Amino acid sequence: MDAFGNLITTSSSTVTAARNLGTAALQGTTSVTAVNGVATFANLSYTKAETITIDFTSGTLTGATSTSVTVKPATASKLTIQTQPSATATAGVAFAQQPVIRIEDAFGNLCSGTVVTAARNAGSGSLQGALTATAVNGFATFANLSHNVANTINLSFTVSGLTGATSGNIVVSPAAFAKLQLLAPGEMAAPGTSKGKSGPPPAGTVGAPFNITVNAVDNFWNIVNTVTDTVGITSSDATATLPPNAALVSGTATMMVYLNTAGNFTLTASDLTDVSKSEASTAIKASLGQFTPATGGEAIPADGVATGAFTTLTGPTYRHWRDVAHRFELG
Repeated sequence: MDAFGNLITTSSSTVTAARNLGTAALQGTTSVTAVNGVATFANLSYTKAETITIDFTSGTLTGATSTSVTVKPATASKLTIQTQPSATATAGVAFAQQPVIRIEDAFGNLCSGTVVTAARNAGSGSLQGALTATAVNGFATFANLSHNVANTINLSFTVSGLTGATSGNIVVSPAAFAKLQLLAPGEMAAPGTSKGKSGPPPAGTVGAPFNITVNAVDNFWNIVNTVTDTVGITSSDATATLPPNAALVSGTATMMVYLNTAGNFTLTASDLTDVSKSEASTAIKASLGQFTPATGGEAIPADGVATGAFTTLTGPTYRHWRDVAHRFELG
């Protein structure tokens, strides 16, 4: 225009647009040539959600500034982590630093009104606490997340349709020593579960040795490897051959037991150093083996000279034979 506001229809000047108020760069084709004195911009855009103004300049001409433009976030696209959860934690205790999640559009602008779900990703066990948080002003803040199984985990944060986020590692340590755990053959430790172990009901054979494992554990059945207390084993089988008392090494001990009577029995482990710690028990069934040992009889002297009458052995008789195919059969 001239000084009186008249359109200069013969002008083909180049007009340049640039962001004035605001903090990011104006996008699109920012320079256009005037046609009949009018410069028309076709694809200007802006990627940061804020209020801006735009300056228009052309050589030595007095420039112009637009009115304010309020740029809103685009559609939510992804999650990012504003605050990581604590790098270390104790089983059963809420993380000292709780995670804060950002809901962003493709350009990193905050978006509101989304529910974020947290879950354990790497590691084992179930994440505890309130596992969902609703975003306020683009931030979803979790309040009481914790984990009951001592291992290294990380957390995943998800919203349907959005790209999720994964936290850094969290090293979860056992809580304080609270009780003993006794594992018989067939049983496996299962920290974080109600019983602390899994597997079929244990079984043994009369007179045959088997190993049991005694662990010092916290309230969530995690092994506490700093405990060296002495433990002892008792059995409801009065004829059982039991191991001597033994000290735990790194919170655990393996001990050998013989059950000498057929039936259902209970083995119990007790802390002899600290009787305030809860005992551990397991039920076990002892069955007769394939062969039943004979009873009676006496030792035979090494020189073979009998010193008296021998008593008769009492028990079943077993025989074996081999056919032409060299097969053995017991009967």
